[in-house]
Amino acid sequence: MDAGLAAVIAGASGAGGAALAALATSLGLVRQAKMQGDQAHRQWLRNHQQQSYEDLMVTVDRAHHASRDAMRAVRNQLPGTEAQQATIALLEDVRMQGRSLQAVVQRVALLADQQTSTFALVLCERVLDVIEVSLDIATEMHHGQPLSEERLEQATNEAAEARSQFLDRARSMLHQA
Repeated sequence: MDAGLAAVIAGASGAGGAALAALATSLGLVRQAKMQGDQAHRQWLRNHQQQSYEDLMVTVDRAHHASRDAMRAVRNQLPGTEAQQATIALLEDVRMQGRSLQAVVQRVALLADQQTSTFALVLCERVLDVIEVSLDIATEMHHGQPLSEERLEQATNEAAEARSQFLDRARSMLHQA
């Protein structure tokens, strides 16, 4: 009977040990899966942040170029010519680029941390200021009022500074990830 009891105890100990080993293995696998999931999420987030930052810079450049092209057209326009239709189309493109910029900056704000989002929003505001000044100048030129080159230069400089600050922050965040 002592041998039988010893065998039962040994079997129970073995089964308990196996159960503990299985539990430890399961917990280890769950932990590993969580770590891999976290790493995959960080990589996904980094990739989407990088894409949204690139999209923002492309949209900023498009808005800048559209604004510049519209201003050139307005300055060189002769009243009563077919160039007026082209100028109107360019001015509408400037407005469209402003709307696109707002949509892209919202995506950046969703994906980025608070400070990067703030830099992106400031950049958007500064570029929209350039667009607003450009449209104001275009309107003033059509009504024969004086051109406000100082306002445009100041808005352009502020947009360039905001762009630089955003790029520095975006690079920093992407290198940390």
